[in-house]
Amino acid sequence: MEKIILLYSDLEGTILRESDSKYDDTDMYNFLKQVSRLQELMNAKVRMHIVSPISQNQMTDILEKLDQSFTNFNRLQKEPIKKIRFIEGAAASSKDEFVAGPQQDFMFNRFVKKMDSRIIDLKRPGNPDDKNPAGFGKLNYVKSWTAMAEDRYDVAMIIYCGNGMNDLASMDYVNSKKGGFVICPDNSRQKAKAKTKFVGRKTDLQGLTEGLANLNKLLEKRLDPNKEEPDDNDQQLLSK
Repeated sequence: MEKIILLYSDLEGTILRESDSKYDDTDMYNFLKQVSRLQELMNAKVRMHIVSPISQNQMTDILEKLDQSFTNFNRLQKEPIKKIRFIEGAAASSKDEFVAGPQQDFMFNRFVKKMDSRIIDLKRPGNPDDKNPAGFGKLNYVKSWTAMAEDRYDVAMIIYCGNGMNDLASMDYVNSKKGGFVICPDNSRQKAKAKTKFVGRKTDLQGLTEGLANLNKLLEKRLDPNKEEPDDNDQQLLSK
């Protein structure tokens, strides 16, 4: 049975900067280096998913850019285990009520650009009074994909990267799973930071990269007996 790592991530304020909804190529390369290192340490392939209440046409554009970034990274990797798989799946909104604040009008693109087949609708709660519909949709996606993956693969680790209130339920679910870890950048809400020891000191993608690097350092300590032993808190994290 193939051994995998599930990595779920939000977009705004995590993969993308909160200020302009973009990322720098250098920051993405550094993030993928840590993802690649994780694959080496665990001897497992990362299957990455994006969950966000942005529109599906926006998600299509973002996946296209991420595919190119992953391609550029993989060209520099000589060993297969170091290469990163493309984004496996994504959930986004097809309804305006998921989206808060003013958004660019993409109606024209909806007619001329085909939506990426990896994207599915972010499921809405049955209760119309639900105060956090995006949080419900994210949790539904994470639980569904995790259950499917556990039937098909040896899921060695599950990681959730997020920073907002609509990530909290998914964070709780991932923390409840064996081998589950949450990573937050510094620009995360305090309730999100409280869910994990892996909080980067930087914001956005740089913060996620630092959090993932810290997780990799703990894994290295476990795998290399010559390294300094982790403290009690680190031992508890590694035993999950």
